[in-house]
Amino acid sequence: MASSYSEKPQEEEETFEDHIEDQPYVKPPPFDIRILTPDQRVELPQLQRTKEYWGKPIRHLAQMVRIHLIRDRAEFERRDVTQYEFDAACALDEIMYWVPPPQLAGTSISTLEL
Repeated sequence: MASSYSEKPQEEEETFEDHIEDQPYVKPPPFDIRILTPDQRVELPQLQRTKEYWGKPIRHLAQMVRIHLIRDRAEFERRDVTQYEFDAACALDEIMYWVPPPQLAGTSISTLEL
């Protein structure tokens, strides 16, 4: 039967979302440079100072960081960078993960444990 305007509206059922309290925003801790290797500590300021990056969007810096990471990984694994890896680093479409090799097992830094 069709409802009319004079009928009292039915109350909505409570849902799980009605009982969720919003968490306040927690600012992440400042970047801890101690997680970087000594070579990476040297490269970071070099990347920031390089003139070819000035005036370009952050996207280019992200690409360069990823390219350096895949080159370092390939060098560590004693192989060449594949074209697929290079294209993936430039595309920024995928998240790149690096699984530490067994030689680094047990290495511990204050903010990172392998």
